[in-house]
Amino acid sequence: MALSVVLLAGCAAEVGVHHAGIIGGEITGDFPEVGALLFDGEFLCSAVLVGTREVVTAAHCIYGLENDLAPLAVAFGPNLSQSPPTRGLMSAFVEPDYATNPSRDLAVLTLTDDAPVPPVPWNETALDGVAPPLALTLIGFGDPAFGDDASPRLRRSVGVDLSELTPITLRWNHLDRGTCHGYSGGAAYADLGGGPVLVGVLVEGADDCVGWGSAMRTDVFVDFLSDPAGDSGDDDDATGFGDDDDGIPDPGGCGCSGGGRSGGVFATLLALLITSSRRPRPRPRP
Repeated sequence: MALSVVLLAGCAAEVGVHHAGIIGGEITGDFPEVGALLFDGEFLCSAVLVGTREVVTAAHCIYGLENDLAPLAVAFGPNLSQSPPTRGLMSAFVEPDYATNPSRDLAVLTLTDDAPVPPVPWNETALDGVAPPLALTLIGFGDPAFGDDASPRLRRSVGVDLSELTPITLRWNHLDRGTCHGYSGGAAYADLGGGPVLVGVLVEGADDCVGWGSAMRTDVFVDFLSDPAGDSGDDDDATGFGDDDDGIPDPGGCGCSGGGRSGGVFATLLALLITSSRRPRPRPRP
């Protein structure tokens, strides 16, 4: 666990400081398709069911573990302390360019069996014409007391407004609310005229759990989300090791001045940890 704290401290997180699981939001029993990625039964990240067996999450949650899926599972339930139903993983694919460009922070998992809940539709229509503000609902399993394993993991939600649409991300910035550690891989929903759909996968946020945050846009990664095992030259699957499984991603800048990023220094240190042990202990995720 000590190494977990060191990894998070790579972007100036204060050791020993506890944060609320979500700021300005609430615990929710809704959104059953938003689950939790587990490692040996312990929480690792949030995840979102988008098909009968297909799940999306952040690449940094699964990178380096694609070929050791036995300890991994996805749990579906609002309270992880109540032993919700789980499904194992049959395959895991990281976005092909993530190894050299950690800003492309997206992964697709396939469950061994059908999920016990229905999936959420995800947006394939280009958002380039959407102008802020756009109301977003963010869902995930934020840590109610960062670093305190005695606190239960509960599904939580918070509403924010889109402040910026970058070429691959949705961004928001609120001084009174935001996501916290554990939300990586969770959902960003928006109503584009036909009801709520998944428009982004949560990947980044401020260390103090308020202020800025971002999610990977689903519309930009339609090809990967539709066919994660496509002919990309990527070997991030469950069948064998290869070039980018054992590499260390280019940090690409920590982004600490913006409040901390899930990539950068964290991704580099995480890759070093995975290189030394193909079955690392679970560690808190931003």
